[in-house]
Amino acid sequence: MIPCTENNTAKCKISIVTATYNSEAVVRKCLESVASQSYIDSIEHIIIDGGSTDHTLDVISMFPHVQLVVSEKDRGIYHAFNKGLNAATGELIYYLGSDDYLFEPDVIAKVANLYSTDIDFISGKVVMEEPVSGRRWTHTGRDIFIKDKAYNHPAHQSFFMRTSVLRDTYGGFPECFKIYSDSYIMLRAISELNGVFTPEIIAVFSVSGISNSNEHRATTQKESTLIYSLLGIESKNDIYSVSASNLSNFQSMKAIVTALLGNKSINIPSNVDYKIFGVAEMSMIIYELLLNYNIAFSGFVTTHGEKHLIKGFPVLSLDTLKGTEVIINGIEGPHARNVAEFIKSKNKNVTVIEWKDFINGLVWSD
Repeated sequence: MIPCTENNTAKCKISIVTATYNSEAVVRKCLESVASQSYIDSIEHIIIDGGSTDHTLDVISMFPHVQLVVSEKDRGIYHAFNKGLNAATGELIYYLGSDDYLFEPDVIAKVANLYSTDIDFISGKVVMEEPVSGRRWTHTGRDIFIKDKAYNHPAHQSFFMRTSVLRDTYGGFPECFKIYSDSYIMLRAISELNGVFTPEIIAVFSVSGISNSNEHRATTQKESTLIYSLLGIESKNDIYSVSASNLSNFQSMKAIVTALLGNKSINIPSNVDYKIFGVAEMSMIIYELLLNYNIAFSGFVTTHGEKHLIKGFPVLSLDTLKGTEVIINGIEGPHARNVAEFIKSKNKNVTVIEWKDFINGLVWSD
């Protein structure tokens, strides 16, 4: 393998690190996705195993493209990540979970074509997947503001970084963070370094991971709040940061979160198929409420619709709705009523419920 040159005429060696522990049931798909890459001759795949007691290592042994396997006890995921970093010899390093897999056979080649020696990171997109249902949607991280520029919080399965910067400049992943150390590194890189953002989907990310479990959400919130504070990052979607002008909405949102936790009942018909107008924060909270109370939900609605899925559901346009539809208006602020009237003007038979009325347990009938 040869390193990248200034004009990118030579191939860029990319190290892929996968941390495993008793991953027998899921790791095969991950390994197959790397082995099938058209760029495989310039990929260094490193496996850092935490001392698996199942047949994980047997599965890995079936894939000759894997260049290094280290199997021993570790202190946690970021200790494993740092072991992989210390062993990596590629110009770029990338971390692929054992239960995740690359999106398509040419994705690493596409990333390599974006790289040059003045770039420190490349950030793409990921598709989220629920392993049980198989439902997929494009990951849209929370909106963040770094030096007055807006970004989406990236997922590490979409993030490539110059190996020397991660190892020598940043000193690897700080193990003081148990769940969000990768976010600390990525956000620090975005705020300090020169990088490329691409709409290319890099990987399919299983939502069964540790940072997505209910058990670890409190730790995730605590660590993300601390990291944002350390790096001076503002989050548009952070309901814990609120200005005086938004106090009224913030109080309403607290009521919604309280309801989501089960301290308030939602008194609406559960045998009706609901849709939500809007895809912003309030709409996402309403979606979570519907999910929490097992209320039927079939999709989001915007004026013109969207091509990509959100939370695994379609985003329809008002012009495509047929028949009587029940829509919860997720638009906040003084324009909410105008939006409701616009929705009704496009669909005469539609029933529109304002989000505040929904939260207050509005009971309606045809």
